[in-house]
Amino acid sequence: MPEALCSSCRKFDFRKYIYESRFFAFKLGSWRRISNREDCPFCRLVRDAILSNGYRPSSKSLVKLSNKKSWKACTSFNEYHGVRGKDYSNEFDLYAHAEKTHASSRYQLYLWWGEYGENTHVYLRPLRSGPFFGRVVDRDRADLSFCRKWIDSCDEHHSGPMEREHCIGTITTRDFLQERLRLIDVEKMIIVRGSTDRTEYVALTYVWGEEKLKRERPRGWQMPRSLRADVWTDKSGVETIELPGELPHTIRDAMEVTRRVGYRYLWVDSLCIIQDDQQDQDLQISMMDEIYRNATLTIAAGSGLHADWGLPGVSRRRRFAQRSEIVDGVELAVAFPSFRELNSGTSLVWNTRGWTLQEKI
Repeated sequence: MPEALCSSCRKFDFRKYIYESRFFAFKLGSWRRISNREDCPFCRLVRDAILSNGYRPSSKSLVKLSNKKSWKACTSFNEYHGVRGKDYSNEFDLYAHAEKTHASSRYQLYLWWGEYGENTHVYLRPLRSGPFFGRVVDRDRADLSFCRKWIDSCDEHHSGPMEREHCIGTITTRDFLQERLRLIDVEKMIIVRGSTDRTEYVALTYVWGEEKLKRERPRGWQMPRSLRADVWTDKSGVETIELPGELPHTIRDAMEVTRRVGYRYLWVDSLCIIQDDQQDQDLQISMMDEIYRNATLTIAAGSGLHADWGLPGVSRRRRFAQRSEIVDGVELAVAFPSFRELNSGTSLVWNTRGWTLQEKI
């Protein structure tokens, strides 16, 4: 049996303002009253939404509820830049998609409070199928088939694979990708050299954290890496390197992600650069910007403290649990932190390191 709403929340028509109409401000009550209403599912969700985003309103702060067109909420909540070039505009894509799917008449709810113009927004999204609504997120397993759909959508709407010819610029870059770039073949489980400029590959950016790992491992442990002694060249001049027997969780997880989203090759610095060959290091490091720029996809292990941390949703649980409640027959969930917040915040160790800053840029 659905839980009853409190007297304040019963006055609000959730279905109407999620599916039909725009409104500007509904007063839910003071933060003190909302945070103490344990029996009301919507008040619980409001409290969890505000606290999970790290906010602490004063006890007398008046919390208000508003709504916004779903596609507009997506452009403001996430990092959409507008027009980047003649054929590329995230915001235009969202607008066109909203018109095509009639999603402009659907709404997301958001909470706000504060005085003197200092308003803070926390979004609540209906969990429904279709664009611009929220989706159920498994804390333990990432939906990589959904990631594949994102990639396919990018190929379709943002010029796609044909644009890669223009992404790979100079002759020097082409020669490097054809002759010197090493990649992990995640099917054969070896490292190969001598790809072509048209080979699609995934790149990994992560924090080594080697000193931290050494304190957690037996004496003498070192980060697995490729060395000159590991390189084997056959009579035809084809170079291969066997993968180390024990790989850190983050690298293993990245290999699994690469396979599951439909790619064969992965670039990882510790394994694809010969770590005791200064000449190879100098060459590969000088081309680092091209390596990341020409990757079809880059996996950023943003939450990892070290290379054995693993990827959330692959070998470890996600940091954030999805908070949701059934309210007036509609399942509402607290929106996760936006890409902008994660991308610019210092809560991720990955955001505080010089090497990863270069890879990010």
